[in-house]
Amino acid sequence: MKSFQLIHAILLMLYLPFTSVHALADTEVEVINNDGKLLTGPALGRNSDLALYINWDDAGTGSSQCGSKCPRDWKILEVTDGVPSNVSDLGMLALSSGKMQVTYQGYPLYRYSKDRNIGDEKGIGQRGNFDIALYSGAPTDSDGDGVENSVDLCPNTPAGATVDVNGCEVVVDDDNDGVPNSLDQCPNTPADAPVDASGCEFDDDADGVVNSLDQCLNTPAGSTVDANGCEVVSDSDGDGVSDSLDLCPGTPAGAIVDANGCEIASSSILVEAEDYVAYYDVDAGSNGAAGNGDDVDIETTTDTGGGRNVGWTVAGEWLEYSVNLNVGLYAIETRVASQVSTGAYDLLIDDALFASGTVASTGDWQIWETHNVGTVDVTTS
Repeated sequence: MKSFQLIHAILLMLYLPFTSVHALADTEVEVINNDGKLLTGPALGRNSDLALYINWDDAGTGSSQCGSKCPRDWKILEVTDGVPSNVSDLGMLALSSGKMQVTYQGYPLYRYSKDRNIGDEKGIGQRGNFDIALYSGAPTDSDGDGVENSVDLCPNTPAGATVDVNGCEVVVDDDNDGVPNSLDQCPNTPADAPVDASGCEFDDDADGVVNSLDQCLNTPAGSTVDANGCEVVSDSDGDGVSDSLDLCPGTPAGAIVDANGCEIASSSILVEAEDYVAYYDVDAGSNGAAGNGDDVDIETTTDTGGGRNVGWTVAGEWLEYSVNLNVGLYAIETRVASQVSTGAYDLLIDDALFASGTVASTGDWQIWETHNVGTVDVTTS
């Protein structure tokens, strides 16, 4: 028996997209099973899902073996009124009996009356040169957007994108960040926030808090941060150097350390903030109730050891101290507290800038922490 050379590529149950000029019912013919065989459709009721056949004797004749009368046990697949079929390459052939027979790629389609159960193919080898009708392939839709390649003007549409009749993405950008929803991995970006190609905000210091929410934009790498992107300072040995920067984590209590948290001296000099020798304060009068009788703002502190602290500082104000040091290497530390994350100060030695410090929120104006500013080497007393 000749082989019906219609290469098939259908692996799943589906109806295949097709536009036909013929009024073939969309449920007369379907492609089912992993063999890609043409079967009768649901329109045939109890005769649905049964094998369809072609007859090789019809090849090139433009006629049907049932032109006048079908061979015994064979029936034509008759055209009925309805919506155009979803199987491609279907047509119809007018018979002398007045009936219209469905064709596939020019071959009239037949049913075998003794095929009564799904999977039956009893017509093979029976009366006439009949063979199973195989589906040769559906119109290709490479990007899966529902528009076949032959009419798709945008053949590489991203998966899941909404497209128009030309297969081109209908750009929807709900958060107006310039990245369409189909590519946007962060669909609720705040208005006007700069984003990357994935539609996600930048996180310059890689602390897990995006720039628009990060109140501490230059957090050291590896630091643990809070919801505001500010370092959660952990100082296990209490030396004023956070654990993330401390190269000597077991420093003895009270030891003077350098910027790496390593001990450098065995004695210390404490300079109280309120013991200045000169000052500049931008407003008249002293805020707080523990001042020195001038314009510097001083209050009683709840810090360890008690005493007083200078507060209400603003940009441009300064305090000057007179300190005599012996020859040696000194670590300079400051004691700070802040309720906001925008504090900053400069430290000058002999009118030259020695160091600058920033102060993140410590949680309250009376929650204090130590900052290690740096070391100074005094070579002459």
